[in-house]
Amino acid sequence: MRCLFVQTLVKKMALQKTSNEIIQTKIEMNNIQEPKLSTDKRPENCLLCNETAKTICSSCGLKIYCSLQHMKEGQKSHRMDCKPFLISNSKKLGRYLVASRDIKKGEVIFKENPLVFGPCDDYHVSMTCYSCGDAANRRCHDCSVALICGKTCPGSFHSSLECSTFKAISDKVKNCGFLSADKIVLPLRCIIHVKQEQPDGEWNRFLTLQSHKEERRNTFIWHHNENYFVKLFQSFGVISQSDLDRELVQEVLGIIDVNSFGVRCGVGGQGRALYLQASLMAHDCSPNCHLAVDDNFQMTVRACQDILKGDPILYNYTNTLHSTAQRQEHLMDTKYFLCCCKRCEDPSELGAHLSSLICWHCREGLMVVNETKEAWICQQCNRSFRKTGVEVILNSIVPDELDNLDEKDSDSVELILEKLSKVFAANHSVIIDLKQQLATKLRECKQSVKVLQRRKALVQDILSVLEIIEPGISRLRGLTLYELHSILLDLSQVEPNVLEALKECEAILREAVTLLLYEPAQSPEGRCAQQALTQLKLITDRIRQIENSDKKQAKKQSKSKKKLKQT
Repeated sequence: MRCLFVQTLVKKMALQKTSNEIIQTKIEMNNIQEPKLSTDKRPENCLLCNETAKTICSSCGLKIYCSLQHMKEGQKSHRMDCKPFLISNSKKLGRYLVASRDIKKGEVIFKENPLVFGPCDDYHVSMTCYSCGDAANRRCHDCSVALICGKTCPGSFHSSLECSTFKAISDKVKNCGFLSADKIVLPLRCIIHVKQEQPDGEWNRFLTLQSHKEERRNTFIWHHNENYFVKLFQSFGVISQSDLDRELVQEVLGIIDVNSFGVRCGVGGQGRALYLQASLMAHDCSPNCHLAVDDNFQMTVRACQDILKGDPILYNYTNTLHSTAQRQEHLMDTKYFLCCCKRCEDPSELGAHLSSLICWHCREGLMVVNETKEAWICQQCNRSFRKTGVEVILNSIVPDELDNLDEKDSDSVELILEKLSKVFAANHSVIIDLKQQLATKLRECKQSVKVLQRRKALVQDILSVLEIIEPGISRLRGLTLYELHSILLDLSQVEPNVLEALKECEAILREAVTLLLYEPAQSPEGRCAQQALTQLKLITDRIRQIENSDKKQAKKQSKSKKKLKQT
């Protein structure tokens, strides 16, 4: 992980396409703002009588009925297709979702269950149920290959087609040590379904998703897939030796890599799931929608801010707390495009400064990459430094410091943080990552006032960045606020003004609850929201008790003063 940080910082700063390619990408990204809606998705005639449509459906924003009467009559049949978005098309971006009406912040855009799921440990078997994603304790009694959680597993991912295929190839699979790594499961079950004689509609839609097969051809990942997955599946007998089948495996693997979403499964395990609808959402480092997945892998997509009719439905394919160079590297390596969103184009990252350095001349201003990306320039003293020189210096400092980091020792993290804070801006992604590590580590220490104050400062620093880059509905901000409230609650016990300290804690927790209640009830964050609600009630009750006690005390003092005056 540390090596990746350094490579991203000092090597991928040079990540560029040719000028023409970048200009073309910017043109395409700008075209998203005023998309041409697909005409085949915009009905012009009434769905019931084929007369000219005049009445607009309030839910999807489309003219689909000739009258209010027909809208009432057709509402039941239209409900399945009634969604506040359309599918638009771009030569560069392919298909993507566009709002068909104004969508308010917090509104559900759609809910979707995955087409397929699989655990994703690269080299081990994590004992995850192939059918529901829970912890597995046995193998399927029919095929003797698939791991399952029990005889009455409620899941549906281990289909009868998959089970019968596993049963037919069970001897070959066992000779290979069963499915010796989790990463085999998802590609194999996809191959089994697309190789059916008559794939159903959903698997046909799966094959229309972007795979970037040509961009991947003859790359390292292509040769790895050829030598590992293709040969393995040939040995299982699920594909032939033909070039067509070899190409199919590469196509499927590309679709999975480009379109799948990370999900939680088993006991602390990780998996990947593929959602046909959600896969069509376009990317932006400042998204306008919020994704949440529950324990049963159902995804809920909400507007995290107001979305206007005609705007694309956008979410962030990358880690929001990564610097521009890190995000660009991830997108180029996995999604095969260069992002030109407002955040990526702004050297200060909308004022978050996740990529900025402290000026080496004035030591007060922040250095950002200039427009030509050939130099770093201080925003305060205007001193410029050649990019190559900055990279050389960073490359000589950062690796040594991070290599010496003992993540289990809070003192070690604190020391490295102090040293690198002289080079990087306070909000730089490297510094924020170290602050997250330190805040987590300090949680395990004895909670003295000094430790609590340090934790409070670290969490507030992280929160200040999140307020810039995730201003709308944000799971990460909700969880960070919840963490801050717990620190403030502990500190309130030693504060001279307990009432004011509790009121501050209550305000922070109330904001956390507001954000976390958007999470599915059947998810870790949803359960956290319920705990937060309970805690909020306790704090509110405690505040009332203190206020009532203060009022009674004030009344007693007032009576005492009156008695003294009378005497």
